[in-house]
Amino acid sequence: MPDPLSRFRLGFALAFLLVLFGLLRALMAQPAVPPTLSLRLFPMHMGSWEGKSLPLSHHVLRALGLRDYLNRVYTAPDGHALGLYIAYYPRQKFGTDIHSPKHCLPGAGWEPMRVGEALVPVAGGQALRVNAYLVERGWQRDLVLYWYQGRGRVVRSELWGKWYQIWDGLVRHRSDEALVRIVSPVSGRQSAARVRAIAFAGLLYPHLRAYIPN
Repeated sequence: MPDPLSRFRLGFALAFLLVLFGLLRALMAQPAVPPTLSLRLFPMHMGSWEGKSLPLSHHVLRALGLRDYLNRVYTAPDGHALGLYIAYYPRQKFGTDIHSPKHCLPGAGWEPMRVGEALVPVAGGQALRVNAYLVERGWQRDLVLYWYQGRGRVVRSELWGKWYQIWDGLVRHRSDEALVRIVSPVSGRQSAARVRAIAFAGLLYPHLRAYIPN
């Protein structure tokens, strides 16, 4: 006959599994929330930057589970270019949610050199705190700024992002979210690449409100 401690542990494990099952069912039942405007309509010109689209292959789109996305290179009059990638997920599920750059970039051969953060000034609003990720592959070195945006929040941390995903799934029945990523090649001083990326992020952010639902 099991002792009282064993019965308690078994009961606790069963209760935990029931709660987890309830959470999973609640998250799986969430409706998809379409973007306010499709990212295909996103401006090609922002300030003095001019964009050019780089469509992803069908194989990549299937692997990422993407329906609405933006993948472009924006070039300034002085010739400097930045990569902009926005992936919008109308509904996230376990196993088919947003892929973190901290996982995707090393998987594509990029070595992480430094992980930190950056503060992005926004005209007429509160500054954004975003991830700043320095990566290297062969002779090429890039500074990557990225954040998660959706449901009225801008989140830097993957851990907090998952917490809000579960909370909003239970309370608001929503898990829609976008990954916003800016890639600034480091061709000289790293500080110059960082300044360009931060300035571009500040210019970009006000436009996102029309495309990512609050």
